[in-house]
Amino acid sequence: MSIGLGTGARQGPARPPARHSHGLLAEVVWALCIVEAGLVLVVLPWTLLWDNNYFFSLQPQQSGFWLGNHLRGAVSGLGLVTLWIGTGQMRHVLSSVFGGRRSSVRHRVDDVVDG
Repeated sequence: MSIGLGTGARQGPARPPARHSHGLLAEVVWALCIVEAGLVLVVLPWTLLWDNNYFFSLQPQQSGFWLGNHLRGAVSGLGLVTLWIGTGQMRHVLSSVFGGRRSSVRHRVDDVVDG
């Protein structure tokens, strides 16, 4: 006699957990924050806010380093990478939301055409 919890019937493949709207909203907000951080890092080094920074004035002997175009370009480059990552994350979130709908419609059309 075997002791089992199930009836022995075969079950279909396990479904992924349903995506809740608050989880989707959190992913969209996170992707927008990454995009915003990228935009700030791209633009900020070339503004007067960068030039008039309080922390740069604490060590005036290093002002050439802080105000140099090499550092500004490096920070802007980091901003471009961050912007690229943020837009990729946003594309991923949007494709997971709208991609699933399109594929389910595509399967329904295939079922109708096939018979």
